[in-house]
Amino acid sequence: MSRRIVHVLDSLATGGAERIAVDLAIEQVKSGHDLHIYCISSEGELAQQAREAGVKVTNFAKPPGLSLRTILAVARKLRGDRPEVVHTHNPAAHYYGALAAFFASIPTILNTRHSPVSSWPRYNERYFEWLLPLTSEVVFVSQHARDMVEKQWRWCRKEAIVITNGVPTRKFRARHANPGANRPSFVFGTIGRLAPVKNHKLLIAAFRQVLESCRGARLRIVGDGPLRETLNRVVSEMHLSEVVSVEPSTLDTPGVLTAFDTFVISSDSEGLPLVLLEAMAAGLPIVSTRVGGIPEVISEEHVGWLCPPSDQDALAAAMLTAYKARDLAERGRAACELASAKFDLSQMAEKYEQLMGGRFSALEPHFPQ
Repeated sequence: MSRRIVHVLDSLATGGAERIAVDLAIEQVKSGHDLHIYCISSEGELAQQAREAGVKVTNFAKPPGLSLRTILAVARKLRGDRPEVVHTHNPAAHYYGALAAFFASIPTILNTRHSPVSSWPRYNERYFEWLLPLTSEVVFVSQHARDMVEKQWRWCRKEAIVITNGVPTRKFRARHANPGANRPSFVFGTIGRLAPVKNHKLLIAAFRQVLESCRGARLRIVGDGPLRETLNRVVSEMHLSEVVSVEPSTLDTPGVLTAFDTFVISSDSEGLPLVLLEAMAAGLPIVSTRVGGIPEVISEEHVGWLCPPSDQDALAAAMLTAYKARDLAERGRAACELASAKFDLSQMAEKYEQLMGGRFSALEPHFPQ
């Protein structure tokens, strides 16, 4: 059954939620659906990719702060486009998308929560809870995120479903990494937004400890964000400029991952990072803090090593273990096989297709107590 679907996001700037939305929209176009993406505040770098794949993109250019005028503009656009489904991503977009969809009498309103926390500094979960009666279904990307958010819903019981993220694994398998092949040269790498929650300062400090035993090691931090100057200063102050690089983000993620030996996540909080699944699909073993949905994916026996968040010594020890591991290549292959088997984009798209078709039993719905 062909449907007209509108995805609503704050913007299409490069980020995990934005890439998931664009990839899902492109898969839905391939399935014969008519796809639109509404950007509430701005378009961003991924808008062109969406358009090239046949997705219509509209930017509402919301001014800073709450804008009732933008809600009404989105509602007018929805009445003109007449979609069967409005799919919002994260709380910020849901405020505008859910209210506008209600005013436009759209029959199905979905929301995906890509993280258990919001990037809005003054965000309160009850604001999202107020919109639950207007929301057909809420989707979380990990069991951890679902459990964490549901505890905060006080008065509204809402069916919540977990659909894990998916990535185009074939694209990453085609440019497979070769972890550990060039020892003693060894590259620890990470990709992500340069924001406090990612705790790159901890990663740099842990890497300095690793250098005491691994003189051939390097660290590459790839991404954009508000902490770029701060991180460059930290690297300089620690006298690591020759072995640590802070590089701008790129759309060629497979090309970057190919040059890594181990992928490292040092975050204090996560949902289920898209780049984690991409690194696995590229054949990289993982070192990560034990946060969010990551322990639901990573097998410490076969794929990687986990450590507590905000623990510099533990992170350094895990990185050193990866450097010395004789089974590094085997762990990379296991990571690739796991990503291909359970976290491919086509599997995620099929689950959303089931959700829109009302076939909830296959998605293990859960009701808060």
